[in-house]
Amino acid sequence: MRKLLTLVLFAAVPMASFTVAPTTARAEIILDFLHADSDTSDNLFNGANSSLARAAVQKAADDINAVLNASLNPISNYAVVGSGSNGSGSTTLTFDFDLTYTNPSTGAIETFNPTGLGTNEIRVFVGSRSLGGSTLGQGGPGGAGVFVSGSSSGAGAVAEATADAEALSNDLFGRGGQGPDVLTLSSDVAGNPYDVTFGSTLGNLWFDIDTDNNSVADSSSDLANFWHLDANASVASGKNDLYSTALHELLHVVGIGDTESWLDLISPFVDESTPRDWLGPNVAALTGSGSGLIEPDAAHILTGTTSTRLSDGTIQEVVMDPSLTTGTRKELTELDLAFLQDLGWTNASAIPEPTSFAVIGFTALVCIIRRSRR
Repeated sequence: MRKLLTLVLFAAVPMASFTVAPTTARAEIILDFLHADSDTSDNLFNGANSSLARAAVQKAADDINAVLNASLNPISNYAVVGSGSNGSGSTTLTFDFDLTYTNPSTGAIETFNPTGLGTNEIRVFVGSRSLGGSTLGQGGPGGAGVFVSGSSSGAGAVAEATADAEALSNDLFGRGGQGPDVLTLSSDVAGNPYDVTFGSTLGNLWFDIDTDNNSVADSSSDLANFWHLDANASVASGKNDLYSTALHELLHVVGIGDTESWLDLISPFVDESTPRDWLGPNVAALTGSGSGLIEPDAAHILTGTTSTRLSDGTIQEVVMDPSLTTGTRKELTELDLAFLQDLGWTNASAIPEPTSFAVIGFTALVCIIRRSRR
């Protein structure tokens, strides 16, 4: 379906020359099809075209991995022991953590506590289910929980033990302080507060397999008529590109729209019709200003925003606006990359320097699309 654009406004902005500093090891999305493998209703990743579908999602992960120029420390255990002592006694506290994610096939919350996460690993669980409406896919980072136990002798030193456990926990789950802050667990032990902030760890990602919204999973042939599965071929007319959808949702996983670092860089909510400002320096260096670049709900870049594609310099809608036009493909753009930079995914050497002038357009009215996704 042809997208109709109405009342397009343009602003001259500096085009950036992006360079990603070389690195021997950096953060990497690892796709996990554990739940898709066991889901007999999943005709997208288990059906006749499963190889193409899995390859499309993998290509999206690979393209994001290529620009995640940051390192993440490993997580080797989930129990942290803090201690404290004073003249009246001593205290030992154990913070026992769980990493969690959403089962992509059922929607249930799952706990992930095997041997740990390797250096630079972001594990993303992939699957499919009925989504309803016009939503093509959903994705985002995982969660976390903590159970605290301990022992004291005498009056103890709970404050000192809490502070010790807090510091050790932040060292472990902050993953070295690179990439975005995803979430913070805050509570207290006997009135002594603690805050533990998590970097990128887990993610979840799923795609629609009930395209006619009849509450029955589609067949492999029906899904092949709805989804464009071959990431190495042009998108067929009337189909929705699985690669583009995966690219969008995996960018949610690594921080766009769903993390504390993202929300910290957005101006306060005004009303449901007023775009919000982006406060990060890399986006400002690329566009000249972050004014009005974020949807009012703070989950996406403003609808209709365009930028230069990294692969070939073509102007296209950014990956992280909230919609995808049927029959088209999106690739990573300079503006998508600048948002990742502001979230901590690239080091200072990757900050863009203005070299020439280009045009970024913003649609003043919502675009008409075949299907939208969030």
